[in-house]
Amino acid sequence: MPRTPVPLTLRFTEGPLRMEPSRVVIPGPRYVMEVLNDLRCPWGGRVLDAGAGCGSFSVPAAVLGRFTVTAVEPDPEHLAALIRNVRRNADVLEGEILPLGCRIEDFHAAVDEVLTDPPWGRRSGVDKAPNLNVLLCFLEECMDLVERRKGRLVTRCPPEFIEEVVEEAAGRGFLVDRIKRRHKAAVIVLRHEDNPNYHPSLEDALDAARGEPVILGEPVPPSPGEEGAPERVSVITGYRSGYHVWDVPWTSRIAAFVRGLRPPGSA
Repeated sequence: MPRTPVPLTLRFTEGPLRMEPSRVVIPGPRYVMEVLNDLRCPWGGRVLDAGAGCGSFSVPAAVLGRFTVTAVEPDPEHLAALIRNVRRNADVLEGEILPLGCRIEDFHAAVDEVLTDPPWGRRSGVDKAPNLNVLLCFLEECMDLVERRKGRLVTRCPPEFIEEVVEEAAGRGFLVDRIKRRHKAAVIVLRHEDNPNYHPSLEDALDAARGEPVILGEPVPPSPGEEGAPERVSVITGYRSGYHVWDVPWTSRIAAFVRGLRPPGSA
């Protein structure tokens, strides 16, 4: 049965999204942005929301920009709420959302980036306590999907499992971009070692920029529509594993998104 939608206000949206919960509450803006902050999918690229629930990552990602977001969710109740949330917010979607009712191990298309809050503990249906084996099996499936595309993966996980997740990722050719520790759940950003959008130095990243360079943490260009505003920008982010270049149109949503970003590791 449909539930009453609740507002979700994010810094890059003109107004609140209307999100219907399923069996769990809609997470707050801070929770959603912890993962979405590291979305760096190529413009027009493919994003996977693995274990999408009712669309807490899928809908904001498709609102932000022209991405094709595949939302994989095996639970019929979550999937039904996801489909309703896509329809409810259709007028503000920049990208496309493809709801898919299957398990992550049954999804086989290659993607540019994975955003996920994997099932573990109570959500895994296996145990009330965090279950490392369930988490690693789920993330292995996700990494297999982006490995062929030399992509990225942004995931939440219990802080006590960070070392095991990083070790598993390293064995599959993934480097750590950043780790943001929280009491209940950390955010880990991983990228494939061959990702072509990374460069060893800031100078190399600036040379690779195709739009006006915007270095994360420094002043940004004027807002779209204002004098001197560029048509495209290259957002340069310094991570542990190198400098990433994100070439995107300078839209009002991207501008608001970038203005809210903080350098990795900042409070």
